[in-house]
Amino acid sequence: MHLASAAEVVRLEVVEQDGEYRAEIEAYLAAPLLAVWSRLGDYTRFDRISPSIIESEVVTQLDEDSVRVRTLAEACILYFCKTLRQVQTVQRWPQYLMTASVDPAESDFKVGHALWRLDPAGDGTRLRFKAMMRPAFWVPPLIGPWSIKRGLSDEMTQSIRNLERLSGGRRQ
Repeated sequence: MHLASAAEVVRLEVVEQDGEYRAEIEAYLAAPLLAVWSRLGDYTRFDRISPSIIESEVVTQLDEDSVRVRTLAEACILYFCKTLRQVQTVQRWPQYLMTASVDPAESDFKVGHALWRLDPAGDGTRLRFKAMMRPAFWVPPLIGPWSIKRGLSDEMTQSIRNLERLSGGRRQ
């Protein structure tokens, strides 16, 4: 049993291969599982969790557990920034599992998938997140992949901290 006292990133990995980016994070949040689950389902407020998201909205409610969500995010490589649009179908499953799939026709990504899994961890929450994406825009060789990997790592760490804070978690 793990008693979380503040957001703790246990594992963080971002890799790039042939233009495809994969990211994984495992973290413990000092916040109740139901509060974290509720925040992850507040699609219109993703901007409060992720520092790169400028805007988010529900485009269509597909059914009780599925929605199409549109986000605008700002990504920068050195001093060059780009606003990225993304439309995803987000599905919430029992046992605190959530998946998202990018619609390439309405996004700046050729493909993208994400998976969130929450588990109780003492008085806190264990969060595991995996994502894969392939940008549909040109990424400059050499510095581009390095910059994207660094940006994703920083964003995921900050998003975990924000999610914990917004979910009523304790701070050290």
